[in-house]
Amino acid sequence: LDAAGKEMATISQGSPVAREILDSPMAPLARQIAGAGAEGLMEVIRQFLASQ
Repeated sequence: LDAAGKEMATISQGSPVAREILDSPMAPLARQIAGAGAEGLMEVIRQFLASQ
């Protein structure tokens, strides 16, 4: 949830990281998150950055 209580994204540890994220400039961060078992977190970060 964001500061206003609006849902930004759903985190699912079972979802894969999109190939275009792994090929993007954010690839090192995406690989670290995926390696930690939190693939869905990368999607939350991507959606947050896109909304800024």
